[in-house]
Amino acid sequence: TPILVAAVGACSVALLGGLATQIGPWYRALNKPTWQPPDWAFGPAWTLIYTLTAIAAVRAWRGA
Repeated sequence: TPILVAAVGACSVALLGGLATQIGPWYRALNKPTWQPPDWAFGPAWTLIYTLTAIAAVRAWRGA
């Protein structure tokens, strides 16, 4: 049960965040720093962040 709850929770937050984010011409026109990661790196990075968050939630649930 904790794994299912953590997975659904992480996917729900990721989905809501994705739907609430509008990346369009205004973002592309921003003057961004040279050290900003490339666009393709954000998908894997956020996937890793949400996966680790779900794992931490399961561990906390089981430890409580």
